[in-house]
Amino acid sequence: ALDEERGVLKLVEAIVSGFGNNDDFLLLLVGYGNARTKIEEYIRMLKIKNIIVIPPIPYSEVPSLISLCSVGLLPLPPHEWWQYQTPTKLLEFISLGKPVIASNLAGIRWISKLVSPFPVILVNEWNGRTLRGSIEKLIRMQLQDQLKLQARQRIIEYFSSKSLAYRLKRLIENLMESKNLRP
Repeated sequence: ALDEERGVLKLVEAIVSGFGNNDDFLLLLVGYGNARTKIEEYIRMLKIKNIIVIPPIPYSEVPSLISLCSVGLLPLPPHEWWQYQTPTKLLEFISLGKPVIASNLAGIRWISKLVSPFPVILVNEWNGRTLRGSIEKLIRMQLQDQLKLQARQRIIEYFSSKSLAYRLKRLIENLMESKNLRP
């Protein structure tokens, strides 16, 4: 969602600061939210041509759109409600072999370690210089297909519905056993 509390305005400002109207770079924002109008006005006011905002798309089309990207961006602010979340977009980017630049939050750090050495660059400050340097570093990398496949398999291993159901079942069984409860 293009909501202010998700850090999307900060991302747009960092892109403009770091890339300006560079034709070699395009930021695609998808969705609606309370920041969409501000973003569109900002883009119009500065005559920015390399940031495009489109309406939401069907979930079934998300992988096709992500496959067109070079890098995934996750600019969540360091609020306590984001600290331990694992954004679905992070899992989608990695599963599709896209390197990621994301906020340095506990939940994202955990995923970064889980898929290491797959590149997830963690940033503390979303500014033009940091963002440009991180994007250029990731684009210069030549990710091996084997590394992409290993990261995808780790995501599936931990986050497929079958894996999550199994771990939840084991957690419930262990809790019941520790309390001497029988089904």
